[in-house]
Amino acid sequence: MKIVVAPDAYKGTLTQVDAANIIKNAIMEVDATHNVVIKPMADGGEGMLDALLRAIPDSKRLPVKVTGPFGRKIETCIGVVYEDTAVIEIASMAGLPFVPKDSRDPYKTTTYGIGEAIRIALDKQFRKFIIGLGGSATNDGGFGMLMSLGATFKNSRGEHVGIFGEHLLEIETIHLETLDPRLASCTIRVATDVENPLCGQNGATFVFGPQKGANRQQIEYLDQAMGNYSKRIQKTNSLSLSLDKEPGAGAAGGLGFAFMAMGGKLLSGAKLISEVIELEDEIKHADLVISGEGESDTQTLDGKAPGYVAALARKYHVPSMLISGNVTVEDRSALLDQFTEIHTLINGTFSKKQAMNKPKMVLFNRTKEIFKYIQNQGGITMVKAIHTEDAPAAIGPYSQAIEAGNFVYVSGQIGIDPQTKEVEGGIEKQTKQVLENLKAILTEAGTDFSEVVKFTIYLDSMDDFATVNDIYGGYLQEPYPSRATVEVGGLPKGALVEMDVVVYKK
Repeated sequence: MKIVVAPDAYKGTLTQVDAANIIKNAIMEVDATHNVVIKPMADGGEGMLDALLRAIPDSKRLPVKVTGPFGRKIETCIGVVYEDTAVIEIASMAGLPFVPKDSRDPYKTTTYGIGEAIRIALDKQFRKFIIGLGGSATNDGGFGMLMSLGATFKNSRGEHVGIFGEHLLEIETIHLETLDPRLASCTIRVATDVENPLCGQNGATFVFGPQKGANRQQIEYLDQAMGNYSKRIQKTNSLSLSLDKEPGAGAAGGLGFAFMAMGGKLLSGAKLISEVIELEDEIKHADLVISGEGESDTQTLDGKAPGYVAALARKYHVPSMLISGNVTVEDRSALLDQFTEIHTLINGTFSKKQAMNKPKMVLFNRTKEIFKYIQNQGGITMVKAIHTEDAPAAIGPYSQAIEAGNFVYVSGQIGIDPQTKEVEGGIEKQTKQVLENLKAILTEAGTDFSEVVKFTIYLDSMDDFATVNDIYGGYLQEPYPSRATVEVGGLPKGALVEMDVVVYKK
């Protein structure tokens, strides 16, 4: 069985690379015959660099020394993938881990070092960049980075301003024509899971400023300064005057806006990372996909890495499992709409304290516990969806199938076209299409109508019974399944006919 393991970080305890390896080792200890492929995931925040370097062959780290968030030099690294692409993780240069909680103050932090890292990459002839936004300790709109790359910022007295967040309040004139000309030939892809605009109540400062240490007065001042700064940037560079309102402009304290101002393209972090590590190619041939994170709620499904992994699994009808540190009770139902199974580290076996203090041990043992249970049930018999391109949708409806153990369940439905309010071609044509769909899907599952043990026909009205029954009789030759039934009603609004088939694979 092929199992793809693609977790995000369990924040505060485990990196995505550590988590992926632990889950793999636990599975292999239970059953070493599985083919476990690890693809650590990220959505642009902390751990993105490690995830890419782990997943992409022949990638490497390039040690660099740049200005950290407090203005002092720090040692960090740039990633190199595919030999021609530089990877820069904001969290590893201007991230919250560099700033103790009691020292957080967006007036005193800068993004200057990020520009330095970009210049180092430019000097080494890199012209392709992947930037991971997320986890920043800054709120300067990215002007520190732009300054480091050559942009000029002056105050009302014509003096160059400083590099820290507090100096954003002083900016009166901006010159972007002095930016490093090599940037014009660069492709800059920016990964983020944030869609906030730059300014306003839903912007960078109001939403994320407090976690970076901003008090109420600072939030008011910084947001106003950010608005003035963005207007000057956009007028100076003849950019769209709505650039500050673009989704993601407020990411990483406004770095999203700065990257767009210099030609970068903001992308869904999870989507970008998955494409770079070729996750989809692995999932489409998998039997099971596992993701995970420190804590899950409905935001997991809104741009976060595990939610994106689950969406890819659903696309290819592959069962997905979420192993999360914790899941809130009220969000579990929504998560189960996307994940086939959900398991938590905090349960009757392990406490929250254990999960936080001994995360490696808890994740390893919990994964073993899950897979031992599966093994004791006779192997992995999780429901697996079956799909084939040979089964086109009938009007308004669907044809779907799931497999569990030796049983296959297939359902097809037709209804009124929501646009025309009619059944295209009539009930007879669409009933034949549904049966053709069922036949094609059963063929894909390695079986056929002769192995049907139960066939249920649901009708909105008995008016269509004779037509549907005649067509049914042509597809399922005698002897008909012993449990063939017809029921009237119970269909969703707009549906006219549904056919459900249960097959036992011998």
